Amino acid sequence: MTIELSKEQYVSLLKIAFLGEWMANSFREDRLPEYDDIDQHIMSFAKQTDLKDLVIYDKKLKRWFPTREMESDMHAYIDEYDEDYFAEELVYRLARRDVLKKYGDKFHEMSREENIRVEDPFLAKYYDELGKNGLQNIGIIMGK
Repeated sequence: MTIELSKEQYVSLLKIAFLGEWMANSFREDRLPEYDDIDQHIMSFAKQTDLKDLVIYDKKLKRWFPTREMESDMHAYIDEYDEDYFAEELVYRLARRDVLKKYGDKFHEMSREENIRVEDPFLAKYYDELGKNGLQNIGIIMGK
C-alpha cells in the first residue's frame, strides 16, 4: 500500500501517531508493540524531510524520538484532554454513585430513557457545582 501525503499532512500524521501511541502505551509497563512499531515507522519517514524540529533519530538506541519541542506541543493537547476528561468522569461517577444510592438495583432494571431521566438531575447538580466552584467544594469524608 502506498499513501501520498503533503508535508503538512505528514506533520499532522506524526502528531496523531504520537498522541495515539502515547494513549496506548504511556501508562503501561509492557508497551504494546503494534502501536510502538507503527509510530516508529511513521517517524522513520522524517529522514526524507527537513523536520528536525519534530523528530530525531538516536543511532545508539536505533529509535526515532519526538523532539522536546514536539513533545511539549503534544502534551499541551494531552493536558487539555486530561483536564476535560477528569471533570467529565468525576461528574459522571459522582452522579452514578448518588443514583445507585437512591435507586439501588432498580436503576439497572429501568429502561435507558428512565436511566437518563433519573440520572440527569444528579449530572446537572455536579456540572453546576464544578462550573461554579471547580474542585473547591469537592472532598472525601473519611472514617464512616
